[in-house]
Amino acid sequence: MALTHKTVPEPQAILRVWMPFKEVVGVTSVHCEEDDTQARATIEVLLNVSAALFL
Repeated sequence: MALTHKTVPEPQAILRVWMPFKEVVGVTSVHCEEDDTQARATIEVLLNVSAALFL
């Protein structure tokens, strides 16, 4: 097991938030170019938001 500075959530806690997250994000796997485009746009938005939080 990896050493972390924060506690790792229990699997059930992760699963409770996964389905709403999946519905909002819309893409959790890439099967075609359209999925890839959507996933990249979503990742870019998430990275921009997380970067703004830490400024």
